[in-house]
Amino acid sequence: MTSFPSPLITLTTDFGNRDGYAAAMKGAILTVCPGARIIDITHEIDAHDVAQASQVLASATPYYPPDTIHVVVVDPGVGSDRQPLLLLTPDAGFVGPDNGVFTEVLKRLGKPVVPTIQVDAIVDHPGQTHRATLPADCTAYVIDHEDLWRQPVSQTFHGRDVFGPVAGRLGAGVAPDRIGTAIEYVEVLPDQSVRRQQGRIDGTVVSVDRFGNLVTNIRLARSAKVTNIEIAGSRISSLSTFYTEAAGLLAIVGSHGSVEIAWTQDSAARRLGVGVGTPVTVRGDL
Repeated sequence: MTSFPSPLITLTTDFGNRDGYAAAMKGAILTVCPGARIIDITHEIDAHDVAQASQVLASATPYYPPDTIHVVVVDPGVGSDRQPLLLLTPDAGFVGPDNGVFTEVLKRLGKPVVPTIQVDAIVDHPGQTHRATLPADCTAYVIDHEDLWRQPVSQTFHGRDVFGPVAGRLGAGVAPDRIGTAIEYVEVLPDQSVRRQQGRIDGTVVSVDRFGNLVTNIRLARSAKVTNIEIAGSRISSLSTFYTEAAGLLAIVGSHGSVEIAWTQDSAARRLGVGVGTPVTVRGDL
């Protein structure tokens, strides 16, 4: 990565904003890289929800300038033998736990990085991950050069003592091979597969936003001729172009190109009583 006088570093965590955890991590970054510009993507990921963090990261990070460093701390395995990871893609650097949180970032590069796993395996075993080979244009390092960490290291706060300082040092120009040891594999979440056949796509809800919209893994062009969308026993006859176009339950292609199920001025998740892992079927000229 290129070093800049004022490197851009983003933060995505499940810390929330009430306590001082996010502020402490920012202080650790600025201690080693005083010129860093720090941007909060969010600190409101649901506690320990690695899959949600993966979705949020993939939806936000493509809009940042090249060489931005993205730090993610959603780390239910902190203090265990899970590895701290530095991932370099063609456009950015990512620092965080090797627990599957970078799955969607890797998938957006257009590479199949995980084996096909049944959707119900995700629902029944939300912490399950699989080892996958890195795409050819990515590199990864286990962050194992402890002399670059903040000392002493807390077993419960690697965001402040490991990930933050490493991101700061990377932004200050420290070479990746000075930060860790190169590896060929990373942990990824089970593939939430989309199954396509003539006139039909089967997918699943992969996240629920703060408005209660159900975001699916089905990507469609806005010009797709949809005749039927099914979710939780309910049917929607066509795509809407904006959230208030229809009263009640509706479907829309959201800003990131995925089908979303919404309820006009209300929560579709609450109205339908569903959430992540719920099957969705789209039919039409797709």
